[in-house]
Amino acid sequence: MRRYGKLSVSAALLVAGLSMGAAAAEAPKPLTPQPTTAELADGLRAQIYVARFQHIDDLLRFIEAAPKPSETRTLPELNFAWGDGNVLGTTSSDLVGAKISGFIRFDQAGTWHLKVTSNDGVRLVVGGVQLFEDPEIHGDSDSPPLSVNIAAPGWYPIDILYYEKKGTATLKLFWQPPKQADFAPVPAAAFAHRR
Repeated sequence: MRRYGKLSVSAALLVAGLSMGAAAAEAPKPLTPQPTTAELADGLRAQIYVARFQHIDDLLRFIEAAPKPSETRTLPELNFAWGDGNVLGTTSSDLVGAKISGFIRFDQAGTWHLKVTSNDGVRLVVGGVQLFEDPEIHGDSDSPPLSVNIAAPGWYPIDILYYEKKGTATLKLFWQPPKQADFAPVPAAAFAHRR
């Protein structure tokens, strides 16, 4: 069984209010009011921080102490496997942290399933609900399927904390819409941020 910090998958998910493959105890909340097309730009915004992180909490403390990022970038999607290369389009191949935010569009109501692949630490929050966290250093690792009950179609806030310490780096987000058989990368058209 994959371990997250000092907790097993099942224990870590119970702490987060989830069970493996089960829906979050609280349903994500859509943006209210929903933004117009004119208010949105493509992709997600990533605030980049260059420092040594070994845990998601290290990144949070760094952001609180030095809230101005090294740079801000737009990410068209979340389907990255950089290997030993530069992370998030920066000039750094190691010691990169990011606070990624924006919106994700679910185009129908129902139970969606998400899955995140990361190397190293990651925390995923959708509609104000923390769905997953793997906070410590690790190689490429998939979350279990994360069930999300979407009450109404539309745009939902998405927030991701991510860091890479050294070596290889990966950050991918997959989804399985209702009645779809397989997971697929979340398409770029499903991401946006406010202009």
